[in-house]
Amino acid sequence: MKETVYPSVIYVPSEDANLALFQRSIRQTTCPYEGAANYFSLREGADLDENVVWTYERPNPVAEAITGHLAFYPGRVEISRVAV
Repeated sequence: MKETVYPSVIYVPSEDANLALFQRSIRQTTCPYEGAANYFSLREGADLDENVVWTYERPNPVAEAITGHLAFYPGRVEISRVAV
């Protein structure tokens, strides 16, 4: 998704992510376009990367295409495809 002044963000279907590594954060933000965002940190062993993933669980109608998708901060998370 390309927003006005922000870098493009890739939204990944949540079923394509290993949700066992996600830890819900208390962080929330609001975007006038998408709505309320909820954040997740990624935990692997002792490593914790805080608030690097967000999702709009109930986005505004204009952004309903991102329902069920996760966004990852560019430069903080590496996304790769793994064969299952």
